[in-house]
Amino acid sequence: MALKRLYARDDFDVLESLGEGFFGDVYKVQHRYTGEIMVLKVGKGRGRDRIRIKANVLKEVDVLNQLTSHPNLLAFRGVCVDLTEKSWNLHILMDFCDAGSLSRLICDHQKYFEWSLRCSLARDISYAMDFVHSKGIMHRDLTSMNVLLQKVANRSLKAVVADFGLSCKIPQIVEKLTQVGTPFWMAPECLKEDFYDEKADVFSFGIILCQMIARIDADPEAGLYRTHNFGLDYVRFTAHCPTDTPLDILNLAFQCCLMDPAARPSFMSICDFFTNFRLSRYKDYSDHSSWLVESDGRLERSLSDATSKYWKSKQSELFSHVMIRKEQSSRNQRLIISIASLEQFTCSLHQFHLILDYLQFSAVTSISCDNILQFIK
Repeated sequence: MALKRLYARDDFDVLESLGEGFFGDVYKVQHRYTGEIMVLKVGKGRGRDRIRIKANVLKEVDVLNQLTSHPNLLAFRGVCVDLTEKSWNLHILMDFCDAGSLSRLICDHQKYFEWSLRCSLARDISYAMDFVHSKGIMHRDLTSMNVLLQKVANRSLKAVVADFGLSCKIPQIVEKLTQVGTPFWMAPECLKEDFYDEKADVFSFGIILCQMIARIDADPEAGLYRTHNFGLDYVRFTAHCPTDTPLDILNLAFQCCLMDPAARPSFMSICDFFTNFRLSRYKDYSDHSSWLVESDGRLERSLSDATSKYWKSKQSELFSHVMIRKEQSSRNQRLIISIASLEQFTCSLHQFHLILDYLQFSAVTSISCDNILQFIK
């Protein structure tokens, strides 16, 4: 294993604490001689844990050396050596991101988060993860907290994926990995301690997409509800979606969160999606001049009549594969469900406890009227 560059621990001044990673504390530091600002990841633990920490650092450095030179991965700067009389420790040095984390941007409702930027950042993440998977590596802790933002030209932002402390080689079908990660972003197969592979990263990406769509935390109590088998509760989540949500983006998020890992798209196909996706087809989203700042400081958008009409014409597409038909015979009169709005539809589904796996098209579309009636009796 080749180290990119070695630094001495005494060459850095700690400027501030940036938080915690899975295996260590993270600090903003400045090189005393060059003035460069970097991030120092210090392993935590004592006694015998030090041996484990060193092994984890060396493992992460090995991964980072394989993932160099991608614009959407946090740049690895080198290793910092901390020498003492009786021992030595290694710490990882990374680029410092001046715009914080994606998680902070999502939850900061004081800042306007236009759809073009959301799509651009999602594309950046997919490019990074496609590269990671192409190297035979899976992240295993892809969260909005581990997606950092960097300022680029034209006052815009780009996303970089960080923290490969839990990453590993993509397993063979006979291998079973340990359960690791941050629970709110973990795929159902991980939470159930079943076999999982790189498609677990795709599920995590789907959760991040849902966060970006609804601008909520990944906590189920915040709106990203899970079903009894740890899948995403699509029906309850849609109640938190803004009315100008691009349906293609919502569909992609739902595809990424399918229960069946094999049915989820690969990051290569997700990259293709963003290459071909054009936000301009959603014409009514391009005018941001109607955003108002209210007295409480929160931003709200006054939707134009055109946008409202657009949404009303499109909202039924969200559940276009739930085939509930109105029958003329008296036998099926109880099945007549009037869907005047997305909220009313969601409420109706809650009332009947009808939890549907949104994109399991073959299963959903095969439900007959008689079967639904029998289910909701």
